[in-house]
Amino acid sequence: MISIVRFYLIWIFLCIGFSVNAQRIDLFSYPDSLFKSGSFKLAASEYERIFYDTDNANIKNIALIDKSFCYKQDKQFDNAAKTLKRIDFNKVNDSLYAVVYYEYALNTFLNGDYKETLLQLNEMKAKNIDTLKNEYLILKILTLNELKKWDEANTTFNNYIKINSIIVDPKIYNELLKKPRLKNEKFAKGISYLIPGFGQIYTGHWGRGLSSLFFNSAFIAYTYVSLINGFYFSGVFSGFSGFRMFWTGGASYAEYLAKQKNKESITKHNKKVKDFILLNNNKNNNFLFIVLYTERITYKIYCSVG
Repeated sequence: MISIVRFYLIWIFLCIGFSVNAQRIDLFSYPDSLFKSGSFKLAASEYERIFYDTDNANIKNIALIDKSFCYKQDKQFDNAAKTLKRIDFNKVNDSLYAVVYYEYALNTFLNGDYKETLLQLNEMKAKNIDTLKNEYLILKILTLNELKKWDEANTTFNNYIKINSIIVDPKIYNELLKKPRLKNEKFAKGISYLIPGFGQIYTGHWGRGLSSLFFNSAFIAYTYVSLINGFYFSGVFSGFSGFRMFWTGGASYAEYLAKQKNKESITKHNKKVKDFILLNNNKNNNFLFIVLYTERITYKIYCSVG
């Protein structure tokens, strides 16, 4: 894959009057072999060595892009994004500029920094970068869903369907545009303060909710019995302190469970959208397409020339 990517990048440079001789291409043979064998850390080091050993700005940029691919395959998405930011944009043309911009946005998405991803995508739109238009729309749909911007996500999804002339079954279409049902995280926490355990029950965790209600009730009862029998010290420090710990902790835990439940709902919704997009994307045989290969929405980019 990475050799195909490099061929495309070198082809771009040739179009703007830059030629890469065989000796320079051979610079990448060893790190490429490491990449293909799965030795991503070693390959990244070799690409970094190439970056420092050459004075050619274009070779430097290719080395950095390849290094970012290594980090991405190694699931070091933050390092991949930081590597791409080192590229000298004064030495690249619009096509490569679009690739790097998109790769940076993709890595911030994979790193879970969805706000940064959306910021980058909006900047791409402002700069009229449309070389990766299809992939731009796909990534934006997934990002907007993660940020719970459902209306904007649906609008972008409709644009994707229109651009690709995709005919969608009405039932499937409605399912894809249907907003996932999310739990109110603040309500889950608040109701737990009023009635311990009800926040967990609200999120669907009945066992945990009833357990929380039982332990809170037990500590309250212990405190009450201790106080009316004159055991003020044990009543306050054992009974009330235990109740306070379970009470506040239970409320925070209910909020956490609501967040987890919402994350699962969003992931499930996004999976439906991804599966639909990937199916139709592969059918359309686009210039650049995304292949899902892990549950963490990790992607591998395949480029082709023609």
